[in-house]
Amino acid sequence: MYGLLLGFTGSWHCVVMCGPILSFFFNEGNKNYWALVLYHLGRISIYALLGYLVALLGTIGLFTRYWYIYLVLVALFIALLLIGIIKDQNFSFLHQVIGQRIYFFGKKTGKFKFLFFGMGNGFLPCGLVMAGLSTSLIQSSSLNGAINMIYFGLGTIPALLFTILGFNKVNHHKHFFANKLLKFISWIVVFALLFQGIWGILAQIFDVVKYHPLTPIICH
Repeated sequence: MYGLLLGFTGSWHCVVMCGPILSFFFNEGNKNYWALVLYHLGRISIYALLGYLVALLGTIGLFTRYWYIYLVLVALFIALLLIGIIKDQNFSFLHQVIGQRIYFFGKKTGKFKFLFFGMGNGFLPCGLVMAGLSTSLIQSSSLNGAINMIYFGLGTIPALLFTILGFNKVNHHKHFFANKLLKFISWIVVFALLFQGIWGILAQIFDVVKYHPLTPIICH
């Protein structure tokens, strides 16, 4: 659920970063549906792979034992992204080391080059993707971590489709309002994670919290 919410509410970020990229192969003069589908398939498949690997790390005993602390850390990480202290450029090494090599390989695959283009773009320096991956860290299994990132990727698609189909036709004021609304919802995700994590910490300290009727629900 967190992955889907982050993908959808953070899609205001995708409009700025990925919207112009999509316009190269899908615009009024060139509607390449094959490229569009393959691009998103490649991008989301990389998100799923990364989510699987991150969640695999999260299943180590240290992480599962102190899950509530990691909820707080994930909330703080996403908050730092939202206020701009952690920036996209901090993750550029992933694209330089991996993404560009995928591009190079994809150029040799004919029509399937758009699949590899999407996979390469899955490593673009994007704080939003890192926020999604941070929620995979707290999943109960590596499979759930992958599914979490699939939901994340699917959550970004509506905004991207809206961008290429009619972004330039939308009133700037309305677009600004939509961005602000989605960003506000992103903060709800932050506070939900923070609340769940702090409740878990308090449950380890105080019996009144540990045996509270809401604890099994919040700490599930």
